[in-house]
Amino acid sequence: MKTMMRSIKHGLVIVLSSWLFAVGAVASEFRSTSFSVNGAQTYLPVDQAFQFTALQDNEQLLLRWQIAPGYYLYRDRIKIGQADLVLPVALPAGIEKLDETFGLVQVFYGLLELAVPLSDGLEPVKIEYQGCAEAGLCYPPRWQSVPLR
Repeated sequence: MKTMMRSIKHGLVIVLSSWLFAVGAVASEFRSTSFSVNGAQTYLPVDQAFQFTALQDNEQLLLRWQIAPGYYLYRDRIKIGQADLVLPVALPAGIEKLDETFGLVQVFYGLLELAVPLSDGLEPVKIEYQGCAEAGLCYPPRWQSVPLR
């Protein structure tokens, strides 16, 4: 009986080790330069599809998204806040698009730059945004936290 239990435990260790190795390989593939869905289309990881940078310039925060060709950001999915406040941001008009997921929306292509006036305090600024690939993949909402100095 003890020998059988040891064999089962040994078998489980091998199966779990193999599974963890496979999960690690999939996770590293997801972080690579592209990934495919159903083996057909390759897509960029979210950080490459929407390259985000932030720079504090005195009393404002300069936000920049370099949006890869074939990808777009939703205008109404951009939210910027600090502590419990929603920061006022003048978003430029986007380009109208009939989106499969959300219907008629405004989106941004190429480059989006925003200047966000900062409130008092050094609480980090939290930015939420969401975008899609023209080929049909919509990314989940993405959060960035920008510490202030």
